[in-house]
Amino acid sequence: YRQLNSQVYQYDFEDCFHVVNENNICHTANSFNEKCIFVGELFYCFIISSDSIRKMTLIIADNQDITRAGMIYISNRIFSSIKEVRTKNELIRQLSECPDAVTVLDYTLLDISADYLLILQERFKQVNWVLFSDSLSEDFIRRMAFSGKSFSIVLKDVAMDEIEDALRHARHSEQYICRQLATWLFAKEAKNGEEVSPLTVTEKELLKAIALGKTTKEIAAERFLSVHTVMTHRKNIFRKLKVNNAHEATKYALRAGVLDTVEYYI
Repeated sequence: YRQLNSQVYQYDFEDCFHVVNENNICHTANSFNEKCIFVGELFYCFIISSDSIRKMTLIIADNQDITRAGMIYISNRIFSSIKEVRTKNELIRQLSECPDAVTVLDYTLLDISADYLLILQERFKQVNWVLFSDSLSEDFIRRMAFSGKSFSIVLKDVAMDEIEDALRHARHSEQYICRQLATWLFAKEAKNGEEVSPLTVTEKELLKAIALGKTTKEIAAERFLSVHTVMTHRKNIFRKLKVNNAHEATKYALRAGVLDTVEYYI
């Protein structure tokens, strides 16, 4: 907050706005999180919409005290509730109590395998993970990066602003790959893309558009094609790649270097 004069203060919170409430009573829907503060002769009611308070619980799963302390320092402005766990059993218990939490995890320190992590992802579908470690294998990085947007990956030696970016992305159910790993993934996929592709140049361009989330109508309008023509190309692309949907096609586009990994994660 900041002082406006000797009696009145202005409070600035993320995702908040002010209203004056004469009786210090909130007349709003139950789906809102409300806080009333008496300042001078005014009542300020801070209303945080139900959308903005989603994923407000953070679970820090790491057995190193210094790591947990540092993560708390970075995240206490983003999350209203922060829980610490040191073992796999404690993690499962906290996930059961907070099934929509953002979870920062160094899986190498809690004796958790990649397979078990995917099992947890399936069990706790609303959890968004920030995999935070300095000992990540190439296979693990690739597997997690392409296993869905609930997994963000950040190395422990990145700058503090990247860690904060990752937490904010995870809070809004968005995937974040730290710049170092995103660049590395792009280089690896570009190299793999040098292999002979079954797709024509036009089909690669259409595949990239599909992977970026563009609709058939949008692609048709951009390329001055009919919707029917784009649908035909789409079917041919899926047939050649032996995939059944846009998600599988996107995974291929990333692996083959058709789509810029950095562009995709931005």
